[in-house]
Amino acid sequence: MSTLFSALVYKTVFLLTLVSVAIAASTNITIDNTSPQVVYSPTPCFEDTPTACSIEWIQVQSPEAFNGSVTSTDGPLPDASNISVSILPRVTLNFNGSGIIFVPGPNSIANASITLDDLPSIIIDTSKQNYQNKNLQSPGPHTLVIEYEPNLNDQSQSILGSDTLEIDFFIVIQDEQISSSTTSPPIPPTSTSTPSSTLTSSRTTETSQGTPAATSSSIVVGSTDRPSLGTIIAIVISAVALFLVALLAWFLGAKHQRRRRAIKRENAILSGMKMPSETDDVGNIWPGGIHIWKGKGKQTLSDRGGWWK
Repeated sequence: MSTLFSALVYKTVFLLTLVSVAIAASTNITIDNTSPQVVYSPTPCFEDTPTACSIEWIQVQSPEAFNGSVTSTDGPLPDASNISVSILPRVTLNFNGSGIIFVPGPNSIANASITLDDLPSIIIDTSKQNYQNKNLQSPGPHTLVIEYEPNLNDQSQSILGSDTLEIDFFIVIQDEQISSSTTSPPIPPTSTSTPSSTLTSSRTTETSQGTPAATSSSIVVGSTDRPSLGTIIAIVISAVALFLVALLAWFLGAKHQRRRRAIKRENAILSGMKMPSETDDVGNIWPGGIHIWKGKGKQTLSDRGGWWK
């Protein structure tokens, strides 16, 4: 009976925990690199893109990426030797939410200039850092702009090399309380921070491989809607009712067990049997305070559990 009671109490606590989780639940949205919400400039060359596109942005298959591909650029075209006349590859994402996370592709090594709304731009090394800001003062709308940051020769202003920038996915945070429990691809812990933005260390191999490929470019994860007040009240009432039923079952079970032990003891006494603790025939006290008097005549069980003639 005690085991049953413990199980019922555990279920009650579990239901109450669900209530607290349901109250805090909200929505996180993962946006893949091929989503229409992600706007590239110049127009990228995807498989279904018209011929009027620029090879500065191309779609590359990457098994380690979130959805099996990334959008990649090596910066301005090779013949654009002067930064003043070059068009830098750019990505723009408009979103509604309380925060945003940008995760570069697994082979990204270029620097990127990131601007969120009217906040000051920051430059990150995409081979070592993700970008995230989870402290937006309003739920939206917001605009995130990511721009390729070339390596420049300080004297000639010529572009050196062609580092690769890869766009993998974004996570729009609509309730910061759920950001740690969402099933979105895992994000490494924070390494450094500024008053307006947060930079995180680069993803590990487990991060890019640990998330199965999705079938759509925008994936809703976590709970999609905040539960209604009626649903929360129903869960609370059910949990309380279950607890009361468990308490009643334990009380009745304990009472039944005591009664069974008393009946067995009386039957043993009336049949002339001795309890295991009896050592003599006169005045011995049995467990539970029952006294035995073995004399002549009829023996009777008293209200106090003793025997007399």
